[in-house]
Amino acid sequence: MSYSKSSLGHFADDNQLHPTDLAACELHRAWIADALQQVMRGPWPPVAVLKGPPLAKRLYADTSHRLSSDLDLMIASCDLPVAQACLLAGGYRPKQPLPATWRYFRRHTHHLQFIRPHSPPVELHFRLFTGFGVTIPSEPFLARMEPYAMQNGLAVHVLNPADEFFFLAIHAARHAYRRTIWLDDLRRYLQIPGWSLTDAYALAKRYHLRRPFLHALHQVRLSLANQSTLHKLDLDQLLSRTSLLVRSPLLNHLTSTLASTSKACHQSHPQRSTNLGYLHEGILCDNPAYTLRLWTHHLRRSLARKLHRVLPRWTPQDWAG
Repeated sequence: MSYSKSSLGHFADDNQLHPTDLAACELHRAWIADALQQVMRGPWPPVAVLKGPPLAKRLYADTSHRLSSDLDLMIASCDLPVAQACLLAGGYRPKQPLPATWRYFRRHTHHLQFIRPHSPPVELHFRLFTGFGVTIPSEPFLARMEPYAMQNGLAVHVLNPADEFFFLAIHAARHAYRRTIWLDDLRRYLQIPGWSLTDAYALAKRYHLRRPFLHALHQVRLSLANQSTLHKLDLDQLLSRTSLLVRSPLLNHLTSTLASTSKACHQSHPQRSTNLGYLHEGILCDNPAYTLRLWTHHLRRSLARKLHRVLPRWTPQDWAG
């Protein structure tokens, strides 16, 4: 089945998906599911599907409440060339075609983006996460991933529950909860039995992401109209460990400002939005050294890119990345 941008409407490129039309939602689900099935053809290395259709099916009775705009696939860092070859063979191409930008993403981020006409973009994760001044490798999480069978018969793998909740929490905190569905994911996950929130918290401590993890839990608690809907008894125990900074009105105001920033506002004032994002991320770093590392890195990158635009012949090509 083929899909066009006109038939998918705003679902094809809008990050804030609002399921207002049942036919459009059904078409969107089929679009994503078919794309995932097509992408997974070929000699793929071990791969985990992050978020997307498997998460929607496990958390929501009506999956139209959680529509994805892209596909997130995670592989081991050493398997990146093989996975990249599979995507290129399937007609995808890098979204960042400049070699300098590609090298920067490979060195300093956790995923590369691939696009194909009339298909959802693919974010190929070669690390689980980068942010808050730390880098988390993908390999330990791939070693613990679990099989999952989708409705269309496609067999995929997903992160185990504690790993997945940990990832969802720090991912939401890193992006300042710009999509309200990210908090809803966490809220619904907390109601699933058979896994330990304490295990997820242990990961946050191990990878020096305790503060952003607890901040995400704090935002879940703030978003609840009826606190009795949470069944994880250890949530209150964990939240009792949050620092005054995590609960501070000033930080919560900054979080609310970033979360309410619309896509149009981000496009019209990208530098302001980016700077506020780095401020929020730096405040939530576990260690002042991580904050300094984060802010120094982005300041140096910003200055290097501006210098390269002004003096392209006199500055290294990598400064364009």
